[in-house]
Amino acid sequence: MRVAIVHDWMTTLGGGEKVVLTLAQALGAEIVTSELDPEVPRNAGFEGVRVRPIARLPRTQPWRILAATRAFARLEVPGVDVTVLSGNWVVHAARRNRPNLYYCHTPTRVFYDLRESWLRSLPIAQRPLARAWSRVHRWWNERTLPSIDRIVANSRNVQGRIRRYWERESTVVNPPVPVDRYRFESVVDFWLDVSRLSHEQGLDHA
Repeated sequence: MRVAIVHDWMTTLGGGEKVVLTLAQALGAEIVTSELDPEVPRNAGFEGVRVRPIARLPRTQPWRILAATRAFARLEVPGVDVTVLSGNWVVHAARRNRPNLYYCHTPTRVFYDLRESWLRSLPIAQRPLARAWSRVHRWWNERTLPSIDRIVANSRNVQGRIRRYWERESTVVNPPVPVDRYRFESVVDFWLDVSRLSHEQGLDHA
């Protein structure tokens, strides 16, 4: 089976990038992404995985997200049997690339349960534009949902959000993490978080 994986962008190495690189290596798939830093797959140890960028994006938001969304809406990946989508904005590639499977890491939370706290975190002058953008882009994203053939959630929590916000059912497939390497021993007086510094991760940026 010929598979293509479409991922938002690959400019930093995070959990989402490790997941799609692992899947691409296992499936012999090409990754199509909006923007690529060649050091990301190299530093992750996936030099043999083919990654193809399709756009050059602005640095600032929301123009960066808008440009990625438009690039995915125009994307066609011919010669494959199925397209796997990974990320927030790749849902716009669903209409032109079927059959498809959306590996959902979470519905975009600044459109839903974290919208108000995200808006409060912004400077007051930016809030009106951010409020309008989140309302319009949520509507734009949700218009693509009928074109998504099947949804896979990366956890039960994400499965619950998919059901609550999109009224769609999904299958849970956890990311390929070797959990047997780790064990819980005790609770101490500090905690370590190795996720991205983003509002959706629930981290204080102070």
